[in-house]
Amino acid sequence: WSSIRTTAGMAALPPRNNWTKFWIHWKMELPYPNTSFPTDFKGVLLVDTTLRDGEQAPGVVFSQKDKLAIAALLGKAGIREIEAGTPAMGEEEIEFMRMVSTTGFSFKTLSWCRAIREDIEKACLTKTNGIHISFPVSSIHLHAMEKNPGWILKQVQDLVPQALDHAEYVTIGAQDASR
Repeated sequence: WSSIRTTAGMAALPPRNNWTKFWIHWKMELPYPNTSFPTDFKGVLLVDTTLRDGEQAPGVVFSQKDKLAIAALLGKAGIREIEAGTPAMGEEEIEFMRMVSTTGFSFKTLSWCRAIREDIEKACLTKTNGIHISFPVSSIHLHAMEKNPGWILKQVQDLVPQALDHAEYVTIGAQDASR
């Protein structure tokens, strides 16, 4: 999103480190009185993606030592769940994910997977608590992949039971959902 509509007009989204103030401020300006957003954040689950998504920026590469230090800081910060990585990246990533998942951190761990059987099979080797399956849902992505909405439903039916055989829970992501 590049902007949202408030009663004051268009307001740019704040930096990610300022979400609490943003939600509280936005609630005060909501044009619809019966609409509410959390201001106390009780029951809100923050899932940190630093270990997976952080390395997608050009030139950013974390060593295993860096990743463990980041994981420790996330644990100290009270984060309750992290995306530990993408098992499709290879054996080194799988080994790290297994290590962070069994080290005794207070948070739960997720494997981030594309909606393909091979990713789920690799995730089963990581010992993460959960498996996150990302589905391309925009017509743009589906067209580029030569898929259709029926493919999504079929993959959910096939992949979720496979993932649940090896993980406590499964989460589903709608990739590129706003287009």
